[in-house]
Amino acid sequence: MTAPLSKDLRERIVNAYEQKEGGYKKLAKIFKVAVNSVRRFVELKRSTNSVAPKRYVRGPKPSITKAQTALLKEIIAEKPDRSLPEITIEWNRRNGTNIHRSSVSRAIQRANITFKKNVSRL
Repeated sequence: MTAPLSKDLRERIVNAYEQKEGGYKKLAKIFKVAVNSVRRFVELKRSTNSVAPKRYVRGPKPSITKAQTALLKEIIAEKPDRSLPEITIEWNRRNGTNIHRSSVSRAIQRANITFKKNVSRL
């Protein structure tokens, strides 16, 4: 993914559009950017009154929030020998949810929680 265009260039494009120096296609050709970029900059200026790039938010929000990590720690502390599927089952039982074990695994990693299943001895 490339870096966003400079705020200065964005402002020049929008100002040219507002001063009716051309349509999207003509301005795109003049400033050597994509037609969709011109359209987005103009719409961004209309909606937010700024041409600054939006903050990049990566992916969906976590199923288990930072505020809920205390409960996750509690579940792991009660029975440290639980496997990840067992932790997930207990989480879903207590919260009435149906989240996947990968979501629980990511929450454990984000919270830097470590747990080790004991090895059975024969």
